[in-house]
Amino acid sequence: MKYTYAFATGRSQVEVPEEWAALLAEMDHEEELHNRRETRRHQSLDDLIYEGLDFAAEGDAEDALINRENVRELTEALDALTETQRRRLLMKCEGKTYRDLAAAEKTSAMTCEESVQSALKKLKKFFL
Repeated sequence: MKYTYAFATGRSQVEVPEEWAALLAEMDHEEELHNRRETRRHQSLDDLIYEGLDFAAEGDAEDALINRENVRELTEALDALTETQRRRLLMKCEGKTYRDLAAAEKTSAMTCEESVQSALKKLKKFFL
């Protein structure tokens, strides 16, 4: 029986025994099914490499170390603020207005704004 191989340069036919032809045909069928499943579920690895996507594992050790260092620096910076500045800054970060802060703190909106601006200046100096 003749079996056809497909090459990049063209096709070629080879005479093979019946058992081999059946086996090769079955293998071709399995490969075609596999390729269909692959393209249906996700992109192939070759496509992803071609597109230039990074395959680094999420949450690798370097990222964890950098995140830990960032948290430590932010904690130190927040510790440099007074308790009032920290409280007002956190409320402002939650999206509250200076009027909301003033109502919660029982003070003027101008005082709350000055306190938050002073806190931001301290944080800016800390990170520069």
